[in-house]
Amino acid sequence: MITVNEIAKLAGVSATTVSLCFKEKSRISENTRKKVLEIASKHGYFPNKIAQILKKGSSNLVGIVVSEFDTPFMQEIVTNAERYLSDVGYKVMIFSTYRDLEKEKEALTQLIEFQACGLIVCACERENDLLSRISKSLPTVCVDSEPPNVNSHYIIEDMTGIVKTGLDYLLSLGHEKILFINGSKKEEHFKSFKLFNDTSKEYLKTKGIELGKKYFINGGIYIKDGYNAIQQALWQNLDFSAVFCISDNVAVGVMEALDEKGISIPEKVSVLGIDDSEMAKLRRINLTTIVTTYGKNYMHIGEMAADLLIKSLRDKDYPLKKIIMEPKLVVRGSCK
Repeated sequence: MITVNEIAKLAGVSATTVSLCFKEKSRISENTRKKVLEIASKHGYFPNKIAQILKKGSSNLVGIVVSEFDTPFMQEIVTNAERYLSDVGYKVMIFSTYRDLEKEKEALTQLIEFQACGLIVCACERENDLLSRISKSLPTVCVDSEPPNVNSHYIIEDMTGIVKTGLDYLLSLGHEKILFINGSKKEEHFKSFKLFNDTSKEYLKTKGIELGKKYFINGGIYIKDGYNAIQQALWQNLDFSAVFCISDNVAVGVMEALDEKGISIPEKVSVLGIDDSEMAKLRRINLTTIVTTYGKNYMHIGEMAADLLIKSLRDKDYPLKKIIMEPKLVVRGSCK
């Protein structure tokens, strides 16, 4: 591993300056800090404390870093991963970042300081040099995200397949004026959200259907976001007979707003979700949705992530894998 003195020589500064560049509040100028950090990142350098921990390596602590912990999808990932890991003797520390790069870096720094031996990460998908460097030293599994330049296992959903599965079903029922409710505007770079939007438009075009931009709403991922999106669509007098939601969570908000306005489901408007959450199975919700599976493997994403991580912890030569979860339609009573 490259030393602080070698970094200093390459940057044309003192070793003390290099050390100070890794402290958030120091007297070093931003230009110097940027130059030193770029050289350090290129050569895989960590500050001494982190380097020593990574070299020592070992603990039974696994870090789980997720975008949010207050949606059913992420709750299930964390709960299943934690249960699977604890059954074989690992402790778990959990962080939520809300897809904020600085929060992600803070979480990773704390996990390194606590000597985590491995990571399960739903990344914000912004360039993160710290995650890139850590993933070269610690076993890492990325779930529901594909961050750039990370040496990791990946477990992702086939969002293109999910969209086509959902649209094939809605089109088979005769729906053409479909309202789409996606993640928020500030998160539109996130690959799953981008694919949901772009694939929907492109696939409908192949069927001879083109919808105006008002039919594609960047709402968010929470129940209130689905509710607010329907309020917006009704205020704009949009004519739609079906709503395709980025998650079951959003779909429940949609159903609440439609019910409040006296618009019957599915007689007047069909509602389709994604995830097949426990909430979707409730008799009063009865939501048609799309679940993802991996071949005949019905392990939950969280369990699969924990299983891959454990195998990598036990065998340093265990090959990296990219698992793509395939879509399967679950028909209930919210579409007609």
